[in-house]
Amino acid sequence: AQATELYIPEGHNLLNIMFGEKDAPIDPEKDAAVWNRFQNADEKKNKKRGIGSSAFEWIDVIAVSLVIAIPIMSLLFRNSPVVGTSMLPTLEEGDVLIISRTIYKPENGDIVIVQTADDPSEPLVKRIIALGGQTVKLDYNTGHVYVDGKLLDEPYIKEFAPLDVRTGDFCRPDEKGIWEDTVPEGKLFVLGDNRAISRDSRSIGYVDENQLVGEAVFRLFPLKGGKFGVLN
Repeated sequence: AQATELYIPEGHNLLNIMFGEKDAPIDPEKDAAVWNRFQNADEKKNKKRGIGSSAFEWIDVIAVSLVIAIPIMSLLFRNSPVVGTSMLPTLEEGDVLIISRTIYKPENGDIVIVQTADDPSEPLVKRIIALGGQTVKLDYNTGHVYVDGKLLDEPYIKEFAPLDVRTGDFCRPDEKGIWEDTVPEGKLFVLGDNRAISRDSRSIGYVDENQLVGEAVFRLFPLKGGKFGVLN
């Protein structure tokens, strides 16, 4: 705000100028108090005006940021509902997941969305068990899974049980109930956590890395029951 200069003729005081009191006595202290009061009022108006301007500026910044961020976020992430119960108890039907679509390097144990060639309209939610170059072994007698000769630690499995041969058109066990193979490079071996009913690599075979839609990184819904949050 610009300062205002006020000329007071000789023999007059501030009250005389402001209120037309011709015979008002000269009182320097009263003049100073009145002048300060008007200055303070002017400063308060300017301050309020400044706060209002700052608020509108922040609103503009936020609006522009959202306009820029939303399209970018849609390219990097998408949401996907869980259909079916093949990932119980980790995921339940109706859960809504946030899928990372950025450059992704598959790792053992990741929960991923797979777009199969036979039904691309209905992506599958599965867990990566073995990567290209790794040897995977299924023991149909116990339900245990081995990768490179080591028994997998699978705390996400509610209860281990013999695997149903009928779910294994691709992974036909031998006479001892064992199936073992090395995953080709660029391919993945995936299974559902609910092994009894899951449609996974045992029936559809190896999954090409190019068939991955992305990694499930966050559960958006439901909010209750401690399920909302980052997926492990």
